[in-house]
Amino acid sequence: MTIALAQELGFTPELAVEVLSPFSRALEAGLDLNRLQSEQPEEAERHMANYVARIYAELNGAGKNNLIVYRLRGAEPKFASPMQYGGHYLEVDRGLLTAANERCEVVIVVEGGSETYLDFVSDLPAKTFAWNTAETGTSIEMMKEMRSGDLLDLNDLKQEATIGS
Repeated sequence: MTIALAQELGFTPELAVEVLSPFSRALEAGLDLNRLQSEQPEEAERHMANYVARIYAELNGAGKNNLIVYRLRGAEPKFASPMQYGGHYLEVDRGLLTAANERCEVVIVVEGGSETYLDFVSDLPAKTFAWNTAETGTSIEMMKEMRSGDLLDLNDLKQEATIGS
């Protein structure tokens, strides 16, 4: 998908840097940050701080000509309640994306289903906002009511993204 996004946005694939959000990294690692947050908040904060530090290092390694593809997964009820996502992860994403936008062009890729909190994440800073209209049930027109700027339907990239990407 990153290669297809880079090409769609006029970047060579070598200049695209994929960065997973902290909560996405926790999900991929099988770490239940929400449970930790309620049972061992210090441990949850330690994990988040480690993820954030690694992401800042990745962003600092990106050059001005790079495209940052910021993958955001988990902003939906099956992974976090609105209170958990909005209270623990949204502002961390905002801070990371603000820093990334100072360095290079950023596309946010929101991954999720029909209950994805697109209204929460729609105001995160990036030049381009990408999501799958078919999976979320949120059309381009609906998103235009929530967000201005460049919008990209991942559904349009799906076939291309599965071939060699």
